[in-house]
Amino acid sequence: MISKVLLPLLMAIAFGAEPEMEEGVIVLTDDNFDAVIAKHDHLLVEFYAPWCGHCQSLAPEYAKAAQALAQKDPPRYLAKLDATAHEKAGKRFNVEGFPTLKWFSHGKDSEYSGGRTEDTIISWIMKKTGPAFENIKCDEVESKVADSKLNLVYYGA
Repeated sequence: MISKVLLPLLMAIAFGAEPEMEEGVIVLTDDNFDAVIAKHDHLLVEFYAPWCGHCQSLAPEYAKAAQALAQKDPPRYLAKLDATAHEKAGKRFNVEGFPTLKWFSHGKDSEYSGGRTEDTIISWIMKKTGPAFENIKCDEVESKVADSKLNLVYYGA
């Protein structure tokens, strides 16, 4: 007879339980890493150590970015992996320092080259995944282009 504790666990495995979320960030483990990466066309993953001061400083910015990106259409996601508890994935991706951020696009990893604040994380991901252009109203042009270094504005009839 299957125990009351074992039955929910077996059902979760059989039906592909969703990974745990912390403040909008997907929590990865050695066991769910490949499945989560395969599920998302694009995913930024933070490999961290809980004791690392830089990781602790990044955590609130990363969480705010994750929550904002989840509200986009379509939603984008951020994930994290405690590389001290789940060493297999960390070693597989040659993680040697913390935090290490890797961008996964269609299952292939590359180095993340963006910043470490909510705004810079969002901006970097939107540039990688967002639309190539955005239609805006004439009265919105100045506010939309003010923070960007390079803009192309086309006025069409």
